[in-house]
Amino acid sequence: MAECVITGCALMRPENEAYSWGDLHVQGDQYIFNAVQSNDGEAFHFDDLDERLKTAKRVSPGPGDEVFERRGVVIFPAESAVCNELAVEYMK
Repeated sequence: MAECVITGCALMRPENEAYSWGDLHVQGDQYIFNAVQSNDGEAFHFDDLDERLKTAKRVSPGPGDEVFERRGVVIFPAESAVCNELAVEYMK
């Protein structure tokens, strides 16, 4: 069963300089990010890299990681994920 490790964090999308907001879970060796969704069931992608990111816990898949994404859920390897200092401290 997945365990929620961060409620309220940003999943950074470096490929398009955007991010999604949601909750981060871990199950086994995988992170599962559940994004805030539109009425269509798709993740919102914010491209306004604004003030809120300065104080946000942030995570992104590692470079070259295989990522599964469907209907606002993103699954990627936890081992190579890149987390900012706030996220790392929160998960201790």
